[in-house]
Amino acid sequence: MSKILETKNIVDVLSHVDAQTLVIFDVDNTLIEPTQQIGGTAWFTHMLKKFEARGIQEADAIPQIYVLWKEVQQVVQVKTVEKQTVSVVTKLHEKKIKTMGLTARGFALGQRTYEQLSSLGISLDAHTIHSDDVKLDETAGFVKGTLFLDPDGDKGERLLQFFDAIAYTPEKILFIDDMPEFLESVRIALGKRGIPFTGLRYGAADDRSLKFEPARADEELKNVFVGTRLQDFVTTLL
Repeated sequence: MSKILETKNIVDVLSHVDAQTLVIFDVDNTLIEPTQQIGGTAWFTHMLKKFEARGIQEADAIPQIYVLWKEVQQVVQVKTVEKQTVSVVTKLHEKKIKTMGLTARGFALGQRTYEQLSSLGISLDAHTIHSDDVKLDETAGFVKGTLFLDPDGDKGERLLQFFDAIAYTPEKILFIDDMPEFLESVRIALGKRGIPFTGLRYGAADDRSLKFEPARADEELKNVFVGTRLQDFVTTLL
């Protein structure tokens, strides 16, 4: 059985779980978002359009944008998407419900993402399914409660690969993500194993994404890379 529902309230997570549920959270626009214009999903899409305008295909653009993304994450400030975000994760752990993260931030950002989440009081490794870090390959791995894969990776197939690596089969899964395609990817993958799935297409950050300010983001990006080895690249791109 599988279903995908819409919500803008993180507290709705609590009404879809029981003791047998593994709750999986996306990171960006689900648990956290930047306080600036750079460093978020809307900014990544904005940068992708800049590359495409120069005739660079998405497959070639994503690795170049990711170089900037990794550097930006070292300095960008973050906040929870909702005020109740931390309390919801805490309540899940108090109920002994297992959690984990699943994000296309890339394996290289494992430690930094853990630091960002921890700074806000979110510890996805507090009650998760595997106590150790697991490296699947050079681009994907499990770090402190979160499975990281490349921006163009398949969340569903990578999730199954991770489960196989730790010899784990969940009884049921609740997955919360702001991107419909990632929810569908996980739904399809879990369907192959007959694992019951509920997806929440989480839209609390939708309105703020629509208010993204491209010009302000470009200025912020320039300031980040002033005096660095990437300054000329960023200046040419913008």
